[in-house]
Amino acid sequence: MGYSKRTWVCPYFKWDERTKIHCECGVLCFLNNKELGEYAEKYCSDFGWGSCTLARNRNRHYEKQNVRTSQKARC
Repeated sequence: MGYSKRTWVCPYFKWDERTKIHCECGVLCFLNNKELGEYAEKYCSDFGWGSCTLARNRNRHYEKQNVRTSQKARC
């Protein structure tokens, strides 16, 4: 829970401010709270977070790290 008092489902969410969402991928800035709310409802505070391009990118990043770690462990 953050500034907006909404429940965040995305595992990469860190915190929110008046017109900003902070996640592991960076900071999303919006012109107003309405835009932030629409985006957050679609991608951050619903199970649609997997369709967010930022979250998908972060998933790929962690998957690559896991593959590298697994390969090193075999040597």
